[in-house]
Amino acid sequence: MSAGVDRCTTAPETHPPARFVLRRARPDAFRGVQLRNPGYGPYPYPSLTIAEAGPRLWAHEFPALVFVGTAVIDDAYVMYHEIAHQWFYAALGNDQQADPIVDEGLAELSANTVLGRGYAYCSSLRVDQPVDRWPAGHLIGEWMGCGGYFETIYHKGAAFYDAMRDRMGSTAFYATLRSLLTSERFGLITHDELFAAFEARTPGTRTVLGRFTNH
Repeated sequence: MSAGVDRCTTAPETHPPARFVLRRARPDAFRGVQLRNPGYGPYPYPSLTIAEAGPRLWAHEFPALVFVGTAVIDDAYVMYHEIAHQWFYAALGNDQQADPIVDEGLAELSANTVLGRGYAYCSSLRVDQPVDRWPAGHLIGEWMGCGGYFETIYHKGAAFYDAMRDRMGSTAFYATLRSLLTSERFGLITHDELFAAFEARTPGTRTVLGRFTNH
């Protein structure tokens, strides 16, 4: 287990998939997220609880806590994505309704980086959109299609951050995140402030913003 993590628990520990999660989180998940995303720094809490939460294809993050449905509890991508949320939004916060690109895009980038996945997307929408851009209750059509929330915020959002990392260079990109995680720790940041931090570190990033955002 990585530095700063005293213990990782699962609930219930007697269920075979939960034991798999414990193996995944010690040491794979922490080491994977931190070593492949070096800007993050130490895990921000003394412990992490990963709780099995029913049979659904579902997972959700909270500070020092991840709920994972049985259907995806052995999915490495889900685990890496949710654990990355311990840094983005749990250590560096954002308004998840107004600015989902801040935490969801970075969590998706993290999982893709660890797993070596590509950054394909089919959305033509800009990534700096609020959640209410998509009507509630349309989890299949308007949320899951090419113009949907997941394609835009998760898949295209990860591609945006990958393009920003490529433009800045990994060292500068992660240095920016590490600086914000220190200076704004347990505070809130907007996407405008995040984008401005990229530009301040590496002038010329607005070419990337122009491709993916309304800036």
